[in-house]
Amino acid sequence: MAAGGRGRREAAQAQSRPVLHTYEPEGAPRGLLLALHGAGSGFEGHLERPHWISARAAGWRVALAQSSQVWTPGRYFWGDRDRALAEVSAHLDSLGPHDPTVLAGFSAGAAVAMFGVLSGALTATRFLAVAPAIRPETFLPLLAGARRDVRGYIVIGEGDWAFKAAREFASAMTEAGLTCELEVHPGLGHDYPPDFAARLQERLAALSSPRPA
Repeated sequence: MAAGGRGRREAAQAQSRPVLHTYEPEGAPRGLLLALHGAGSGFEGHLERPHWISARAAGWRVALAQSSQVWTPGRYFWGDRDRALAEVSAHLDSLGPHDPTVLAGFSAGAAVAMFGVLSGALTATRFLAVAPAIRPETFLPLLAGARRDVRGYIVIGEGDWAFKAAREFASAMTEAGLTCELEVHPGLGHDYPPDFAARLQERLAALSSPRPA
């Protein structure tokens, strides 16, 4: 990175704080959806926001958490996982308890959501991960100590570089006695499916339904 660009990034980082955008449904919420953006993205503009706010019309309280870690001015990432988890935990505390609470995200944001739920670092017990940027060697060891009421839903494209790891992890969750649904999209790369917003309620409903006997 050139000196000028580094200086702008450092200046932006010095002023950066975690940001939470909230969207309230009409009436009592059906639950809380807290979503995290991918690396190099954010919720200040419309980079990822449209994918998640459709849940509001379905009765969910929607919260979009933007990292304080600056990628470049106006774009953010979750490189320091401990810092990321501390910020998300503070957001959950400020939002108060909701049943259910679904922690969601895209790519690196999905990885933070999954790690927080599976490790017990966060109070949520459900995650919705889109194209999760995970490493099996980091995430598979979490399954033995994960709470038995944890439930997951993974959305992934067959053309995604993270597809193999996501498929392996979903299978391992099931083998460990935990509920995890894997939704695979042929031909999709590392991205949201085109119909993601339209079908978001279906995925939330799957995470909200009673656990199979």
